[in-house]
Amino acid sequence: GAVPITDASSVWSAVELPDGAALLGTANFGKVYRVNGGRTELAATTGQMAVSSMVIAWNGEVILGTFPEGKLYKIAANAQGVTATAFATLPGAEDVWGLAFDPKAKALYAATGPEGKLFRLDQAGKPQVFFDSEEPHLMSVAVDDTGTVFTGSSGKGLLYKVTGPGRASVLHDFDADEVRAIVPGKNGAL
Repeated sequence: GAVPITDASSVWSAVELPDGAALLGTANFGKVYRVNGGRTELAATTGQMAVSSMVIAWNGEVILGTFPEGKLYKIAANAQGVTATAFATLPGAEDVWGLAFDPKAKALYAATGPEGKLFRLDQAGKPQVFFDSEEPHLMSVAVDDTGTVFTGSSGKGLLYKVTGPGRASVLHDFDADEVRAIVPGKNGAL
């Protein structure tokens, strides 16, 4: 059924929590709502325009990607009405379009624009440019079971395989403008 969120104009991102609840990242006020059993409650505020991406990371914390200032925030999965804690600012980024967490490497990846950079962050929030594409925006990012990183672009609709810092190859050039989502499957399938 429908669950009203009266002070959000749109939902930009979502993440399912281990308890079955979902967190929804919204605009135009950068709020996160928890939806569970037909009930909606405010989980956190960021002070940004929108929460454009989310991922469960270290110790079950939820990392929030936002725009227009390219900032990352973090909240506890069970947050209730809190102000999200600043986690990192990504140099040159205005938009954080996608987030992925690699539990084996304990690394967070952030797909950003308008410079088309993929950042890798450690638990302290220290960002490093992992891949600098020629595209204006990297829209999506995913990590497979082997730790291989994939990112998708806006502009030419390219799907990249990133095998290490600065090392990437184009896996597929889609007849489209954007690669908005990547879902790793079994045995290397995407």
